[in-house]
Amino acid sequence: MTTTSNNEKPFDNPSEQDTPAIYAACLAACNNGDLHGDWIYADQDPEDIQRDINKMLRRSPVPRSEEWAIHDYQGFTPWRPHEHETLQALSRVALGIVEHGPAYAHWVSCQGTAEEEVTERFEDAYLGKWDSIADYAENLVADIGDDPDGFTPSWLAPYVSIDYAALGRDMAHDMYASEDGHGIHLFRAD
Repeated sequence: MTTTSNNEKPFDNPSEQDTPAIYAACLAACNNGDLHGDWIYADQDPEDIQRDINKMLRRSPVPRSEEWAIHDYQGFTPWRPHEHETLQALSRVALGIVEHGPAYAHWVSCQGTAEEEVTERFEDAYLGKWDSIADYAENLVADIGDDPDGFTPSWLAPYVSIDYAALGRDMAHDMYASEDGHGIHLFRAD
């Protein structure tokens, strides 16, 4: 197999290594035993992604190549674009990740789709990133603070403790949760 294009990730700067990108491969070249493709940033308009794919196809060792597929990607985790993902979905998710950070990829992954209405609901649904669901529950109870009606009488308060792990686990039934190596992203369920 010969390599005729850039199949190495082009990101020398560590800050660019998490930028959403795809490796678009020419299928005619692959069928011919050649690895031909390019890494393309996905945080651009669909038309610009298509322009970059067309440039790669024009350089293919197989003349007049038209078919391509995504053979690798970076910066989308935990969402995983499939090999024939639409350019609109790629662009929408990549731009959402650039604007909102990894939480956006977690949201799209929880929703199971990259449709436009999912993007519109992100900001209302996102509850934040926490070390654990118990931490979220504890923070929520602390935010409630002193209830004017006093949900625990002051004489009883020293004897009352809350099982935040159990409370968080029960609350999670009404949320979307997505974990990574840095914590848990929580979202309101519709």
